[in-house]
Amino acid sequence: MKLQLVFKTAKSGGKKPRTYDVDLPVVIGRGQQASFRIPHGQISRRHCELLESKGSVFIRDLGSTNVTVVKGTLLPSNTKGTVRYGSVIQLCDLAFRVSSSDPNDGLAPATVEDYLKE
Repeated sequence: MKLQLVFKTAKSGGKKPRTYDVDLPVVIGRGQQASFRIPHGQISRRHCELLESKGSVFIRDLGSTNVTVVKGTLLPSNTKGTVRYGSVIQLCDLAFRVSSSDPNDGLAPATVEDYLKE
């Protein structure tokens, strides 16, 4: 399964968010073992993982130091939670929205305006 991670940070201001296509499963972190690396001091080497099971998307915090927040709710360490398209995930001061990368699924890609609605 493919997803898009749409990043927007406080530093981006009015700039267009950065969008990355990823294949699941994907481990997000700053270390060499992460398949999607973010060079940020507050991101753990293996911070969290996005995975698919039976057509649903899940996120699991991998024991990160600075926690994973999904739609404003703290995800306990080593716990798996459901992620829906449009969900905002926060890792320290970075936030990204999960979108579909399949243009045929009927889901609109996330936009800056979507972030302002949160």
